[in-house]
Amino acid sequence: MTIATTTTALAKVCSQVIILCNNLAYRLQGMRRTLSTLRTETSAYQASLHLIQDLLLDQTGDLASLLRSNKEWAESFDTALSSCGIMISILVTELQKAIDTASSNSIRYILNEQDLKDLVGELRGQRGGVQLLIQTLQL
Repeated sequence: MTIATTTTALAKVCSQVIILCNNLAYRLQGMRRTLSTLRTETSAYQASLHLIQDLLLDQTGDLASLLRSNKEWAESFDTALSSCGIMISILVTELQKAIDTASSNSIRYILNEQDLKDLVGELRGQRGGVQLLIQTLQL
């Protein structure tokens, strides 16, 4: 999968996380602040992804040229995006489980707020790594 494809897919999944956070915030009043923070961090990461998309669309630009000519840079972007993809997938799964059980009469699934906070911190770190790559390219 190319970096452009991965970036587009991640941006789409980020939208899903934001929607899930909105849906859960009304059901889990006690976790509203954490869900709001998660939504904000996801939106910020999504903005970084859109910047990468814009830079990649310019086939004559610095990013596209560098990624074509330098395997290490392409691998760095791929690693950063893959790591975030895994973490975002975990987020979507956990948020979806919470919504599904909140909507049914089955055994209640407990969304652990500390785990969610840890994932927010992980997302911040991933976003920082991607932003560092972008800033380095823009020098």
